[in-house]
Amino acid sequence: MLDPATDGLISCNASHNPLLLFSAEPNDLGRQVQFLPHTSMLLEVTRDSQWHTAQITLHAGDLLHTDGIVEARDTDNNRYPH
Repeated sequence: MLDPATDGLISCNASHNPLLLFSAEPNDLGRQVQFLPHTSMLLEVTRDSQWHTAQITLHAGDLLHTDGIVEARDTDNNRYPH
């Protein structure tokens, strides 16, 4: 969930691949890459399920990649290797 007023991001990946944050602030090798921490393992969903979250602040120019990248498919509907 993104809060545009504060640029804060709260994430919960529930066993999906971690989010990748490519920082707008470069280092000697280019953009800094940070894996956001795994927050919860999805075992089952019940009324009593609890989820842990991670919280970061985004800055202008930051790029955030989600698990959709690893789910991408080619024109023959094959998953890309990772």
